[in-house]
Amino acid sequence: MENHNIPDTGILAQVQKLFGEFELRLNGERGSSVHATRRSAMQYFEKHGLPTAQDEDWKYSDPQQYFDGSKLVATEPDPLFQRFNLPKKEFITAHFQDGKFDPELSDVDQYEEDGVHLYQFKDAQKQIPELFEAHFARYVLPETDGLTALNTAFASEGIVIHVEAKKSLSKPVLIRYDFAGEEAQHHIRHLFILEEGAELTVIELHNSSSRENIFYNIITESSVGNYARLKHQRIQLDDVNLSQVSTTGIRLGEHSYAETLTISSGGRFIRNDLNFDLHGKHTEAMLSGIYLPLVDEHIDNHTFVDHAIRDGYSNEYYKGIMAGVGEGVFNGKIIVREDAQKTNAFQSNKNVVLSNGAKIDTKPQLEIFADDVKCSHGATVGKLDNEALFYLRSRGIGEREAIGMLIKAFAQDILEKIENKHLMEFVEEVIRQKLDASKASIA
Repeated sequence: MENHNIPDTGILAQVQKLFGEFELRLNGERGSSVHATRRSAMQYFEKHGLPTAQDEDWKYSDPQQYFDGSKLVATEPDPLFQRFNLPKKEFITAHFQDGKFDPELSDVDQYEEDGVHLYQFKDAQKQIPELFEAHFARYVLPETDGLTALNTAFASEGIVIHVEAKKSLSKPVLIRYDFAGEEAQHHIRHLFILEEGAELTVIELHNSSSRENIFYNIITESSVGNYARLKHQRIQLDDVNLSQVSTTGIRLGEHSYAETLTISSGGRFIRNDLNFDLHGKHTEAMLSGIYLPLVDEHIDNHTFVDHAIRDGYSNEYYKGIMAGVGEGVFNGKIIVREDAQKTNAFQSNKNVVLSNGAKIDTKPQLEIFADDVKCSHGATVGKLDNEALFYLRSRGIGEREAIGMLIKAFAQDILEKIENKHLMEFVEEVIRQKLDASKASIA
């Protein structure tokens, strides 16, 4: 839905100045179709500004104060913060330091494998211009909202992965973000292109600690060709001074498969937008996630699955655990269009609220315009199972330990989807320590 608010004049002036400086550094790009898209995106932002809670899709989440930063007070980094010790041999790494690609900590420029091509985003525009232009800003449209428009206008950092037909990578790509600089906003863009029968696994790890307010805005676009398979995992474990909006657009061809996993337990403000376009017959989309705003965090998961063609399948499974004064949001929308007969689409959202100060807003949506389908959706909100808690207490287990056991059991089927053993153990330990620290606020 369009933002009909008048753009904040201070933010608008700042962005216009930055875009003017950015254009001067583009050299030969200014006559290309990519730059025309940038200019169009900037014009959209100048007209509409940032999304606000007045927009239906942002009803429960207002990003403006986090983007601006002037209303926020930076705090000392979380004393519980832990950084993942990277086992480099298990991944192909793309490392971003304060929003910039870091070649010294990355494998992208040195990586060589038959039929697989990895580029820095700004290099891909020059090295594969036709392929780049065919996919850039096609699966996340600039006019979606002001944040996607800004990312499209400023995108220059990120990676592009092109996997040729029937090719795959020997190990997952790990995109790692490290922010520790001054208060700033960053725009990062990724593009994954999978040709027919190709396979790709990507893991994004957000694991930064900063003494300043950082806002970063990431867009990932994926084209999954016929019979291709994509796995995309996003793990968000930043400390309280970092805020982010991540927008993902995935277009699936015939007999293709795409799977996303989103784990969010860190960051002052987190918004995850996932948009699936099931554009071919016999496509399959699997979405799962868990969000744990356990202290003073706001985590919003917004999903959209569009069944446009017949014989598609989607399954969406999200869980939330809220404690302290944490705020969780789940808004999942499925559309089954008139031509999408024989569609199977399922959505489930389960939430546990552990304290009186915590809250959850959940809004599952299902719109069906075909008549030969199997679809369901639903959401639950409650507290921990008192009978199970009583059973554990009756076996001599302390209340706090029993609560921890029940929470772990609730989250485990999502967490075990992390395929890398070292990363899964790290995530489980971070969540365990955060839960332990939040127990004083559990009612």
